[in-house]
Amino acid sequence: MTDRVGQTHRALVDGQRERLAELLERRQNLARTYPLSFAQQRLWFLDQLNPGNPFYSIHQATRLDFPLDPAVLNRALNEIVRRHEALRTTFRSVDGRPVQVVAPALPLDVP
Repeated sequence: MTDRVGQTHRALVDGQRERLAELLERRQNLARTYPLSFAQQRLWFLDQLNPGNPFYSIHQATRLDFPLDPAVLNRALNEIVRRHEALRTTFRSVDGRPVQVVAPALPLDVP
């Protein structure tokens, strides 16, 4: 009798583990939203006043004087984006308020 209870408990625990793993995977695949910091709110407000103004964008070009493997560059950039949520973050208005939206993944395809 005790062995049967132990088997039932192990089966329940295993089922719970599977369900927890499923829920965690589903959660990981959802975009998450966060409130903006004060500095982000200020920049969002300025963008609302003058949409698309590149004033706060910093552009830079670099010349590479060696052969470049596009596949390796593509993998490297995708790994950097995978590791850093800030590179997968966009801003959206939800109920009239700005929020950060962090995408679970953002695959890049470098031409």
